[in-house]
This record gives sequence, C-alpha cells and structure tokens, in this order.
Amino acid sequence: MTLYMHSPSAGGVVVHDGKLLAITSARRGTLDLPKGTIEPGESIEQAALREVEEETGYRTIITDSLASKTYDFDGRDGKRYRKTVSYFLMKLADEHEPVKNLQEGEDFENEWVSFDEALMRASFDDTKAIIQKAKETHAAN
Repeated sequence: MTLYMHSPSAGGVVVHDGKLLAITSARRGTLDLPKGTIEPGESIEQAALREVEEETGYRTIITDSLASKTYDFDGRDGKRYRKTVSYFLMKLADEHEPVKNLQEGEDFENEWVSFDEALMRASFDDTKAIIQKAKETHAAN
C-alpha cells in the first residue's frame, strides 16, 4: 500500500476579451494554467487568487467555480504525493501592468491564447478538461 502526502492546491482560468491566460515554460516546453499550494489559514478561493497573481502578475476576480483535478506524483523528497487542484473561472480585476512574484526556479511567461489554441497546446489531458469546462462555462455566462 502506497502512503500519499496530500497536497491541496488552487488555480484559475483567467478570461479577457475572449482569450484565456496561459503560462508557458520555455525550459519545460509546456502550456499550463496558474496554480499552487494552499497556505495554512487560506481558503481555496484566496489561494487561487494569490497564485494567479504570483505566477502571472494579474489581479483577478473569481466569477465561477470550475472543477477539481487530482493526480499523483513523486516529490523531490522521495515521498509520493496526491495533489488535488481546484480551479475557478476568473476575470481581470483591473488592467494594470502585471508584476510577477515568481518563486525560485519558476520561469513562467504569460500568453493570451484562444480556448481552441489552449486545448491544442495544453500539456496534460486533465488540463485540457479544465480548459474545456472553462470554455463552456464562459460561453454560458
């Protein structure tokens, strides 16, 4: 039986002018969505807003809840982790120039892309499912 360390996280799909905000990593060759670990005392929503701002520099407002995805991975510490990421649909709180607060080792670049391009370029199937849900939710609003 494998022992898992639980790692709850939150993130967002930011939509503006019909495009979504993706983060890309040239080093890893990936297109993903901003997300990160929930800190002690933080709600899921607070963590999602903070992580989006840290990774993209944009302040956002949550407009809807989307879905959660769960996956397992091996940490650098040799432990097995089960991560659950809760995603929210978001819009820009304002159109200020973004100021990123990346942590050491992060190399994210912002890229505004259409939903269809994001679906085509997303690195993982579960990320594609979140993007598809965001596309549907955004269209319904």
